[in-house]
Amino acid sequence: MNIHSLVIIISILLQAISISEVYSCETNKIKVGDYEYKVFESPHPYPSANNDSAPVHKDIITYSNASYIVVHFGKFELAPNDYITISDPKDEVNHVYKDKGFAGLGTFFSLSVPGDTAVIKLYSHGINSSYYGYRVDYFVHGYPAVGSNEFLCGVVDYKDAKCYESTYPLDYAKSKAALRLLLYGTSTCSAVLVSCQNHVLANNHCLETQADVTNTEFQFMYQKPGCNFGDAVPELQLQGGTLLRSIYNYDYALVLPNLNSNDPQAVYGFVQLEQRMPMLGERIYIAGHPIGDPKKITIESDQSPDTGWLCRVQSLDEPGCWGVGPDIGYHCDTHQGSSGSPVVSGETHRAVALAHCGGGCMDLGVPIMLILNDIQNSSSPLPSCSYLSVPDLKYGSHAITDTCVFGGSGNGNGIVDPGENITLQIGLMNYSLPASGISAILTTNTPGVIITDDSAWFPDIWTNSTGYSLAPHFALHVDKSVACGTSINFELMINSNQEAYSTTFQIIVGEIIPINAILLNEDFKGSGGWPQSWTVINGGSSTDTWTDTNPCARDPLPPLIPPFIIADSDCAGSEDMDEQVITPALDFSAYTNARLEFDQYFRYYSGGSWEFGAVEVKSALTGNSWTTKYIQMDFSSPHPDHRVIDITPEVAGANDVQVRWRYYYANDDWYWILDNVKLSSQTGTQCQDNICQDSAAPTEVSPPGYFMTVIKIDSQNIQISYTPACNASNNTIYRGKTTGPFPGINWTEQQCYIGNTGQYTLNTGPLNANELMYFVVAANNNSVEGSYGKNSAGAERPEASALPQCDYPQDLTGSC
Repeated sequence: MNIHSLVIIISILLQAISISEVYSCETNKIKVGDYEYKVFESPHPYPSANNDSAPVHKDIITYSNASYIVVHFGKFELAPNDYITISDPKDEVNHVYKDKGFAGLGTFFSLSVPGDTAVIKLYSHGINSSYYGYRVDYFVHGYPAVGSNEFLCGVVDYKDAKCYESTYPLDYAKSKAALRLLLYGTSTCSAVLVSCQNHVLANNHCLETQADVTNTEFQFMYQKPGCNFGDAVPELQLQGGTLLRSIYNYDYALVLPNLNSNDPQAVYGFVQLEQRMPMLGERIYIAGHPIGDPKKITIESDQSPDTGWLCRVQSLDEPGCWGVGPDIGYHCDTHQGSSGSPVVSGETHRAVALAHCGGGCMDLGVPIMLILNDIQNSSSPLPSCSYLSVPDLKYGSHAITDTCVFGGSGNGNGIVDPGENITLQIGLMNYSLPASGISAILTTNTPGVIITDDSAWFPDIWTNSTGYSLAPHFALHVDKSVACGTSINFELMINSNQEAYSTTFQIIVGEIIPINAILLNEDFKGSGGWPQSWTVINGGSSTDTWTDTNPCARDPLPPLIPPFIIADSDCAGSEDMDEQVITPALDFSAYTNARLEFDQYFRYYSGGSWEFGAVEVKSALTGNSWTTKYIQMDFSSPHPDHRVIDITPEVAGANDVQVRWRYYYANDDWYWILDNVKLSSQTGTQCQDNICQDSAAPTEVSPPGYFMTVIKIDSQNIQISYTPACNASNNTIYRGKTTGPFPGINWTEQQCYIGNTGQYTLNTGPLNANELMYFVVAANNNSVEGSYGKNSAGAERPEASALPQCDYPQDLTGSC
């Protein structure tokens, strides 16, 4: 690879700075307002009055287009029972100060008033003789709330908090504990409630001293009332507090705000802190105030390493911005003003890091485990509600072994089909301290699903590890009548030496298959070569552009199979590339959703400058302007990488849709390979199953000439040995009890799905004195059951029709 010229490097850096997130640690506290040095004051002393029906003095402070007003009192002294109010013109937000004002300081910043006007009213109760009143020596006007995303990496991933209220309800609920700090009226950071006693965790570089805390406003639920609409006004504003601890090395500050009889954690909740490091690839989300904006939540990510388009932990050992390090790295979009935002695990909804800086596409957070350890070893430890002190076991995964006794088409395909017997191995994930002595009971309330083995043991499970149930695992039977697409709801009751838990999960019967309308399906392998309906635009100084000839014979992994299309900067050499390939116009006017899929390998050259790959869409819905849906930069994509992008907002309903792949800022770098492009709309779904069909009806268990034996094991258990019936896949034990002369058959209990091994241990429970038990083993094939045998008169014994749990209709036509 050739070394780039200085001119090219400078040009690329200047152009790329609008895309790469390059703010430094120290500038994460963002300025959102400015001082206006103008004096407003009452008379000194101020006049008295006999009631507060009207103010004795009023000042109106206004600044055109300001987003808020904060008043700074240079001197403040009122008579007992006198007070001032600071409000907006409609008196919807109203702050009251008495005596010498906030904390008796005599000089202080007021709480903010939203909008461009603040009204100060002074009320007197007639006892004033020589009290000074107040003097405003300056005020702060907030900048217009326009926001800027110019430093974000790729597309803007964060959204207004309300946008996730229904789609990610737990994430949204936890985001309520995130708050905005307004420091000295002019700058903001983010913070979070972390205890049932209203402790607030922020960054050291935001709240370093007690003076910083004293001059800070804590704004709760400063967010828009809707998704992308409405004006944001804090629900609760608290002023000042006590700085308990502020540590440079871990960049954190622990504060108790002045509550003023409020209990914000009771309203907004709090985020617990993890005693563990997160796992690589663990889903995370971040709630905070980037650019000082109303609250945003970052859940999704457009960066390649983040699988499933969700934010994930990408590094556990990033060099720290400062202090001891290492930091946790992630591509979850943040911005200046996000400092102090909680980085929350999407698995446990506990904080794993505290956001504090960023650079390039990697943002950084201080591991919460390090912060918590430091706090708990200090003179101001957090209460036990702030963290979990026991293991945290949750359902993690399952493996299905499915059996259709008669060898149906769905047998052994790993899918639950009606009529099948299922062995279920369950994996438990431990997100906290180590767990031992683990067992679990599986239950379901889904009709037609019978748990035939409800208990299993697990090995000890360490932190951030998965433990799988030990053989013989859990077992169940799905009746043939259970419809395809039924969601089987399971609850797993877990016990360990440390704690008891309950976790739930679902398994779908059959397989849900989407029905798609395919509008474009291009693998670049047609006999005509490069599709003529596609457009190629050659930019930069290179004559090389997108091609299907693979000029440097790249050999990527399947499904990237030649011929594919490639823009190859390495082949082009020391030439600038800005290359576009564009689909033909497509008509999505009849569709309500749209999806783009493609396979790619973006090979990034770390020894060069930045090279970018952008996927963009255009239609009448975007004003016929290209809208970026995906950016690849700073690192190589997986090899290979299958991308699925929802383009519904930009495409659905439009008749002029185009997609382009743009490879730019490349000069003697590597290449971008593209293949198997598909544009589609899902028009519905269908369920596909393979019902475990019946064979011939089963015959009688232990028919004449074959014996059934019973052995008493102990006071409550007997072992039954029998000869399996022809055509049987399972058996049921029916039984009844009597204390007198044998009254005839009356089946009152059943033991379902005992298998077909010819032997079963039955727990009968203790029998009372003179109590007799009678039972029969009846064979079934999961659809019908066979004979219960004949009595001494040669007549068929009655079937147990009053026990519906696993009693099948009787069919006596079976034969061997």
